[in-house]
Amino acid sequence: MDLTAEFWEPVFTVVALLFALVSGTNDGATLLALGARASRMPLLGATLILTVAVVVAPLVLGTSVASTFLDRLVSFGSQLRPALLVAVTASLATIALLGWRGLPTSLTVALLGGLVGVGVGQGLEVHWRTVGVVILIALATPAIGLIMAFLINRIALSLDVRGRVSRLLERVHVAVFSVQCLAYGTNDGQKMLAVFVAATGATGAEAVVSDPRSLLIGLFFALGTLLGLRRYAKSVVLDVFPVRPANAVAAEIGAAVSVLGTGLLGSPVSTTQTVVTSVIGSGMHEGVRRVRWEHALQIGLAWVYTFPMTFSLGVAFAIVWGWVS
Repeated sequence: MDLTAEFWEPVFTVVALLFALVSGTNDGATLLALGARASRMPLLGATLILTVAVVVAPLVLGTSVASTFLDRLVSFGSQLRPALLVAVTASLATIALLGWRGLPTSLTVALLGGLVGVGVGQGLEVHWRTVGVVILIALATPAIGLIMAFLINRIALSLDVRGRVSRLLERVHVAVFSVQCLAYGTNDGQKMLAVFVAATGATGAEAVVSDPRSLLIGLFFALGTLLGLRRYAKSVVLDVFPVRPANAVAAEIGAAVSVLGTGLLGSPVSTTQTVVTSVIGSGMHEGVRRVRWEHALQIGLAWVYTFPMTFSLGVAFAIVWGWVS
């Protein structure tokens, strides 16, 4: 189809903003659901911290993860825009299906699967070694978060008493929550930036982070976070483990350190996955039987399904796109 850039730019912009909205519903809501258990920090204040981190982190700590999405997995070349459109469509379809079941999955893994699927479907060069390394790191990071939360939980519990020390726990939480938000903005939060790069036709992620239009990413992400909070608060916080403030702080530390470290290396991982496994690690410290393994297994299966589902949809959508274009 011979359609002009004037037609495609608004289409891609709408898709990018929808992707930011869904990212907030899936990722942001999960982060806030855990944070809400640790202190009496106002919901709007926590949302503001998270949103600012999403917008500012790429400016401060770089756009390495966004660059991985854009050109280190598949050599898209001039096909970047349609490829990302197809990959995002495959990702949103998968997230919608799993979200309908109330299961928070990884939008990052979904986009990875969609991008690789599009590359295969269009016959483009897929950098399989990079894809393999990214997948291995994505698998290892939640496990690291689980172990760290398990080990840190004892220290966090020592702060969880009534009186002055309880207020200390709340102060610690605000600091840890802020670091976790920064970790998200440094790592898989940049998938929104990558999609917005294609939408605006920019030459790279660095050119977009200082663009005033990038504030729209934060706005739609914040809106999605507030819309998804009630649903995912139950799935992550209540159904997996009855989290107390100390457990939440331990889980946040485990997730933040793991995600921030991989983000600085330029490897996208799932903050959602790492948060959930960190909650499990914190719960296991107090007794393996306290973790609601049946629901944890359902979430784990949703993660397992995500990559092959989006990969298959990416291949199929790319083939159809080739037929009609």
